[in-house]
Amino acid sequence: MGSVAERIVRHCDCSALVLRRTNEAEPVPAPPVGWFPRKSVVVPIDFSDASSTAIETALEVATNRKSVHVVSVVPTLDLSELADMGIISDEDRIRTCREYMSRYLTEHGHESLRTHAFVGDPGTMIIKYASNALDQALSLPAGETKSQLLTAMEKHILAEGQLIGIYER
Repeated sequence: MGSVAERIVRHCDCSALVLRRTNEAEPVPAPPVGWFPRKSVVVPIDFSDASSTAIETALEVATNRKSVHVVSVVPTLDLSELADMGIISDEDRIRTCREYMSRYLTEHGHESLRTHAFVGDPGTMIIKYASNALDQALSLPAGETKSQLLTAMEKHILAEGQLIGIYER
């Protein structure tokens, strides 16, 4: 697993599933029971050969094309690097990324997907976007019991822990 994928899995406060296919001919690895279909799927791309495969995988696990969010993050550069490239602002870099993303998706038959471009640390920006895009608030009527609340929360809990304190005098 790459460093960005590892950071997303460790720090994202929404469900994250990392599937790795080495080529398009392989089937999608079987995810845990209950993962299909997903209402929203965020698929980060870097325009490498694996990006097209990642989009295909996202389309396989999503309920429909409208629920797939393609995200690309342009890393932050210092001012000297920007000047060398002839690009002045982050807005220019985002616009260029969006244009390239549009061409890339059209070339690969995915022009109707939602796209989002950001400037920043890829892991951090993907986590922020996924957390906001996939956030689903619990809607419970007033007067629910503790048991009913815990049942409703089950699919929203990513991990559980227990804090144990040892006291000494």
